[in-house]
Amino acid sequence: MSKKKPDPASLPFRKERILSAGLLALLAPLPLPFSDSVNLLYLVLFLVVLGTHLLFVRRGRILVLPNFVLNLAGFIFFFLAYQDARYGSRSLLKTTVHILLFTTVFKFLSVVKDRDFSTILVLVAFLFVGAIATSFHVTILPFIIFFALLAWTILVRWALWRDLAAVPEEWTRDPRNLELPGRSAALTAVGAVFLIALPFFIILPRIRQPFVRGTTGGQEVWTGFSESVDPGITGRLKQSEKIFMRVETNATIRPDAPEVLRFRALTFSKWDGRTWVKQKEAFRPLGGTPDLLVPLVAQTSMKEGSRYQMTIDLTPLNSRFLPLPPTPVAFRVSGNSLRAAGGGWIERDRMRNVRLLVEPSQNIQYEVLHGGPIVPDLGEPPPGDASREAVGSARVAAWAREVGGSLDPIREPFRFATRMEAFLSTRFTYSLDIPMSGASPLEEFLFERKEGHCEAFATAMALALREVGVPARFATGFLGGEEGLFQRYYLVRGRNAHAWVEVWTGTERGWVAFDPTPAAGRPIFESVPWTRQVRNAADSVVFFYDRYVLSFGQTDQASIMVAMRDAVFAVLESLKAAWNWIRAHALLVLGLVLLVSGMVLLPFLRFRRTGRIPKLPWSTSGDSPALTTYRRLQKTLRTAGAAVTPASAPGQVLESARGFGPLVEKPAAEIVRAYLLESFGGRRTPESAESRLGEFLGLVATEVKAAVRARQKSGPQKSGPQKSGPQESAPQKSSPRK
Repeated sequence: MSKKKPDPASLPFRKERILSAGLLALLAPLPLPFSDSVNLLYLVLFLVVLGTHLLFVRRGRILVLPNFVLNLAGFIFFFLAYQDARYGSRSLLKTTVHILLFTTVFKFLSVVKDRDFSTILVLVAFLFVGAIATSFHVTILPFIIFFALLAWTILVRWALWRDLAAVPEEWTRDPRNLELPGRSAALTAVGAVFLIALPFFIILPRIRQPFVRGTTGGQEVWTGFSESVDPGITGRLKQSEKIFMRVETNATIRPDAPEVLRFRALTFSKWDGRTWVKQKEAFRPLGGTPDLLVPLVAQTSMKEGSRYQMTIDLTPLNSRFLPLPPTPVAFRVSGNSLRAAGGGWIERDRMRNVRLLVEPSQNIQYEVLHGGPIVPDLGEPPPGDASREAVGSARVAAWAREVGGSLDPIREPFRFATRMEAFLSTRFTYSLDIPMSGASPLEEFLFERKEGHCEAFATAMALALREVGVPARFATGFLGGEEGLFQRYYLVRGRNAHAWVEVWTGTERGWVAFDPTPAAGRPIFESVPWTRQVRNAADSVVFFYDRYVLSFGQTDQASIMVAMRDAVFAVLESLKAAWNWIRAHALLVLGLVLLVSGMVLLPFLRFRRTGRIPKLPWSTSGDSPALTTYRRLQKTLRTAGAAVTPASAPGQVLESARGFGPLVEKPAAEIVRAYLLESFGGRRTPESAESRLGEFLGLVATEVKAAVRARQKSGPQKSGPQKSGPQESAPQKSSPRK
């Protein structure tokens, strides 16, 4: 006997659940193209097919594919996925995402059971997790918040559908069931989730690298800070708007003097004919203790030159070397950054290249003291040093001597290099499109192309100087930057990457930097308009997100724990110091306690004796004596059993007082009269009347207690105030008009 197939049309709220889950499925994968984690064509196909299906569902036409179609589609996609992984994207991540998109679409096209809806929600959740796990831009946070708010409202309605599945007619009978939860409820719930998640983000253990990382196809940049530089390659870094450094300094930076923002990262002396190669040098350890100042010059020079302070936040450059400003005197790397970079020693070689023990995998921060009198690098290159190695081109040597004119390069290397710098920067053309290449790249640049980028100019000048016996090195780093918001910081982007030359000019000046690149190709310091500063502020948010969200790791956790420990110790030390002070001044403290106690207790003791309202010396209450006494009268009568509340009318209060006898009625009438004159007659009771009203209130309190005791002795049947009838009531005075 064959089992009866389920009827999809009988599923309660089938249309509503498909539409709501479909909306989430359309939104979940949208961030994937920005991290290059999906083939854009596949994503567009997914959105078109699913969107078309949802339009049909909205009109009441729900398509359900038969099983043989689903099996055939799965069989075909198996081969497509194999081809994609082997010959297409060649990425396991992309292939997995493509399979997930395929499965989600066909699951929407085959809803026949109630549990299929749960499967759809799981697939949508995987798409959402995949999108946020492969996205590293700050804009993913608004997307997460928006998606969470939408998903929260949909899932709440999903729970209502489940509860109403047995009686679906209730859904259409009561219009209130169609209402989504209020915005305040959704915001509160999602906000609570983020607040609960924040401590977990801080305390959960970290791994060094994420399990899933989105690729950045077409966005790789050549930094020029690795162990070699090829001037024949035009890197994308010069065309990149990515921020690599955020700089804060108290030095004055002018557009016509941007040298403060020249950051030397790495210097090369070995040329192998086509590339600059880092010469194997012995590195000397400078120290490995976090947060301690590491001197780069002699202590005497350090005292003379440490006038400016610069704080640098550096993004990973795929390099171990630290960019430093001109005339660095000393620097310190924060404890977090040093531990993030592997800990251990900071090293420097003979050419003053400073590097960390390992390549940092996250943003690091370090502080540099710089400026003041220049401390020259007087380390003369020894015979046979790579900085003296010539290419061996007689043609280049002749060109160099022609440029230098009558100057002797050996006796006057500084003036000779200055003249060559001026010749190259004014007679040649800057271009990123023409790299230094060819069979003889140096000669082709000098005699044929006569244009190129900064690496080509720096290479040509360094090698040409060597041909005439002047030692020279090739240096890379950054030059210039942009003002941040309110001129509080400076942003150094990829397009600020630059190369220049360091020339040995003799034992007096030592190594001196020269920049032969034409002015059109030199990065500059830009004082940008406020609109650009706003954009820089947005870029700073991205930089902050990279540092304190993406790069938040064990070192930051340790820093928070240390800060909490220090705060607790500081509080304990303060309490200990306070206790020691109290013990040392016991008599003074005792006197202060007695004085304050007296100031608080004496007014209340006086009230018990005289009935006057207590008023503390520091009281700033704006209530008048009449109003305060009237409130006290109501409370006194209510305590004695009268049916009086703060909202009772003055006539009701006076009527309740009359029930205790004439000795209570008369002073109560005076208090009520003063209150009415003030509240409705516009006559404010003077402060001098406070004593008199207090006496009336004291008399009322005394007589009320006496009346209550008398009635308690006479019997329980007479307890409570006696109310006089209308014929016994004294005529009340009419309230004065306002």
